Amino acid sequence: MGQSIGEAVGVMLLAAMGAGFWALILPKLIVTPIWTLTYRWCESWRIDERPSTLWSRPLMSFARPMMGVEVVSVLRQQMDYLLVGALFAMDVLGVYFFAFNAGLGISLGLLRAYSTAIFPQLCGDMTSHERLARMHHGMRLFALVAVPAIIAQSLLAPWYVPILFGEAWVERGALPILILICLSALPRILLDSCGQLLRARGMPGADLKLQIFMTLMLGAGMFAGVPFGINGVAAGILVGISLAALPGYLWTRRLILAQDGRMTDAPPPDTPDTPYAVSTASLSPDRDVQEARP
Repeated sequence: MGQSIGEAVGVMLLAAMGAGFWALILPKLIVTPIWTLTYRWCESWRIDERPSTLWSRPLMSFARPMMGVEVVSVLRQQMDYLLVGALFAMDVLGVYFFAFNAGLGISLGLLRAYSTAIFPQLCGDMTSHERLARMHHGMRLFALVAVPAIIAQSLLAPWYVPILFGEAWVERGALPILILICLSALPRILLDSCGQLLRARGMPGADLKLQIFMTLMLGAGMFAGVPFGINGVAAGILVGISLAALPGYLWTRRLILAQDGRMTDAPPPDTPDTPYAVSTASLSPDRDVQEARP
């Protein structure tokens, strides 16, 4: 929160001072250390003299799919801009860019905060049924806030867009795009929860497959909507991500429950006086590794 608010305040101050495009760049650089300093403050760090496990097989087997997840996520976030920019005029891309950020900016911020909060709740020594129960509980709590906010933002768009952004955006046709893009945040709650669950279970490869499936469905919806113009592209995004949500959840649920039949989560070899020890066994399900650090 401090980093996000600090960046927003910095942008406003530098813009008011006439810094031009630097008002968008400098605050990002200035507030970046907040993230590192916060972690440093929350975690008591000291040198570990034991042999390093930085390049261990469990860590690398977890990291490689996660890098793929990040690449696919970036592609999914940018491919609509590339498609709209390639097939429509640049002024249409400008309207779409505005509608996307105005419609999904707040929702994506909520989703990022939710994903950060739900992940540690799904980690630890528990059965697959308990993980699923925790995921469902977290989704219900988040939905109590996010779903009304997203629906209200969509319904109130005809009133607040002219007031906050100007009547010109309504005349340019940004309103239906904004509403459709805003509603597409609803199925993302389920898909983001499934991704965090797979990561917490030590299955980043499955998370990568889920991200690829989401991207393909989103791309298919966008291409199907191209003949109907920019509104069709926005509707295709909503339809594509919605059609991906239920199959993605059922596939994730089946994988998670199947793990109980193939392996168990061994408890870390920690004593009661080391409550903050972390087991790395879940990073690599195909290898029996038991490492713990205080």
